[in-house]
Amino acid sequence: MTIVPFATGCGGGHKAAPRATTTSSSVPAANALPLGAPTCPVPKPGVHLDWLASAPPLPAGTVPTIDYPLPAGAAPQANYHSGLVVVPITLDGFVQYALSDWPLQGWRLIRGEREALEAEGGAVRNGNDFAAFRVVNCGTGKAMVVVTTARQVIPIGSPSSTAPPTTIAPGVFP
Repeated sequence: MTIVPFATGCGGGHKAAPRATTTSSSVPAANALPLGAPTCPVPKPGVHLDWLASAPPLPAGTVPTIDYPLPAGAAPQANYHSGLVVVPITLDGFVQYALSDWPLQGWRLIRGEREALEAEGGAVRNGNDFAAFRVVNCGTGKAMVVVTTARQVIPIGSPSSTAPPTTIAPGVFP
């Protein structure tokens, strides 16, 4: 996982000189990324996330980038996956896509939050399939999305299902 620091300033009572500003006719100001916004990762050749077939649908043109390993100390489970993809739409476009297309595929959004620079949410399908996402713009017209899926293997209501629920994305969604 790459951590992108945000530009910050500190000072001891002096003012910084104003920065020169330029505009580009090829990128409208409304689409410009804010200072400190991450850039889209370059996918490594051969990255394929087979488990995405069981995740909520993603827009055409989505590029798999990273398949995250299980968190340290977690027992290997075939029903938990997390990865990073780059989608060819913005953060707002992805949120609209999730709101409109996921229900058509049987996914019900169960929570969500939109802030200035990112959005996150969760969804459930058939009471056994769970998904979570965190999305942030990373280029003009693109966003990167952490997608996490889990499948409950013990039917809800069975005597064994009284155990505490599994955290969907330990270490990925703070």
